[in-house]
This record gives sequence, structure tokens and C-alpha cells, in this order.
Amino acid sequence: MLPQEQIRQAAADCLDIAQTTTDPTAKIRLTTLAQNFMELAEEGLSSSHAVLARLLEEFNDAQMLKQ
Repeated sequence: MLPQEQIRQAAADCLDIAQTTTDPTAKIRLTTLAQNFMELAEEGLSSSHAVLARLLEEFNDAQMLKQ
């Protein structure tokens, strides 16, 4: 899978989780995170690795919220 496809998949995963959570705060955070992932995918690989690392960290934090 290409890096941009992986980023789009992360966005889709965020949206999937957002649809299943009942926590309104987590839903907003996950939806925002999905949007950020899509923006990153659209920018292409010229984006900073630091941005991707931050988004992945936010995604992981959001997953921990649902537990």
C-alpha cells in the first residue's frame, strides 16, 4: 500500500470509530483527525514526517479514549 493510501485508510478508520462511539467529544476529535489525515494525503509526500507522526499519535490517543 502506498503511503498516501495508508493515510487515507487512517482517515477512514477514524470515521469508522467516530460512527461507533457514543462519546460526543471523541466523535468530534476523531472526525477532525480524519479531516486532517485527508488533508495530509492530498498534500502528498512533501508533507513533513512530523505532521504525520503527530496525527498518528492523536489517532492512537483517540483509540485509547474509546476503551
